[in-house]
Amino acid sequence: MSNLDTTSYPKDKIKVLFLENISEKAVQYFKLQGYADVKKVAGALSEEELIKVIKDVHILGIRSKTFISKKVLDNAKKLQAIGCFCIGTNQVDMKACKQKGVAVFNAPYSNTRSVAELVIGSSIMLIRKIIDKNKLAGLDEAQLRNYLSGLPEVAGYEINFFPSFFRKMPNLVDRIEVVIKK
Repeated sequence: MSNLDTTSYPKDKIKVLFLENISEKAVQYFKLQGYADVKKVAGALSEEELIKVIKDVHILGIRSKTFISKKVLDNAKKLQAIGCFCIGTNQVDMKACKQKGVAVFNAPYSNTRSVAELVIGSSIMLIRKIIDKNKLAGLDEAQLRNYLSGLPEVAGYEINFFPSFFRKMPNLVDRIEVVIKK
């Protein structure tokens, strides 16, 4: 038995609360580490809602829509740490956290590269008027070919849908892949 096992607060008594639909991987990671009381809430909570649930929470995970005010912290008697699953911490009253000894962590570079790539790529697409995604949703294969043929940057490319049984551009693009190759 390590010294940590005899001096640390028991993990099965530590309450963890994740708000704003934080990844299930985070929930599973905490559970794998021995934290038994890990809860996940899909959305952000108002100050009043948060005050009701934070009383016995030790670790809080948030994104950018949940505001942690001094009033919330005054009601968080057991809170030890706040993990901001986002770039900034401006949604947290840092002065009140410091006064109460609550550690605040964030992920300043977690999305930076992805956001930069998206902004640069989207900017180029808009400037060159390559593809308007709103015009693509729901088009069948022939309509898509017709639309793309008017764009010199992608004219002459082969279009394949995956899975192959899809024959229309999806509205939920995160589950369907459209491969366009020359």
